[in-house]
Amino acid sequence: MFLSYCQKDSAIADLLENKLQANIEGKARISRDVRDVEYHESFKRFMQTIETHDFVIMIISDNYLKSRNCMFEVLEVIKDSQFQKKLAFIVLSDSDAQYYNDQTVGNIGADVYSFDGQTSYSLYWANAEKDLQTQIEALGDPTRALYQIKEKRIVQKILLDLPEFVEFIKDVKGLSLTEHINNNFQDILKFMGLDS
Repeated sequence: MFLSYCQKDSAIADLLENKLQANIEGKARISRDVRDVEYHESFKRFMQTIETHDFVIMIISDNYLKSRNCMFEVLEVIKDSQFQKKLAFIVLSDSDAQYYNDQTVGNIGADVYSFDGQTSYSLYWANAEKDLQTQIEALGDPTRALYQIKEKRIVQKILLDLPEFVEFIKDVKGLSLTEHINNNFQDILKFMGLDS
């Protein structure tokens, strides 16, 4: 299984991995960037392996939905038309800050359940697209703006696919991080057929 999370939410990823490890020993393995990307290896190539995994666990926070790398992972997941069958997720709320080592993490909650929240994420990426267009224009010659042009295409893809992803998260019943912790992540394990 592939663990997708924002580096700013590493404390939650550590907690989840520690809780799952005993239950999946000998049955499954968690792929995670901090362990599986060696020195001088490509993070992009690692992120692209997401589609080869049987399951993906996403820790969705405000940071996650505003991270280019995390959204790239989302794009890799939803390439698969059957992504709903392999995606387990946890949507963090601001109250989940209690599980961080640094209690001053601020607002971490992913506002995916309200129309205004969904709009705010689309606006965030629309502004990122505008910023890249401004940089492209400032550089003038397209050969000097190859990076910005490439990034703009990725951001446009994020803008295109974000509504489908958020609608899926909103529509499918999820559990809070506290609920997952209280039942020792049994719902995620059951979803993946690893609860026995």
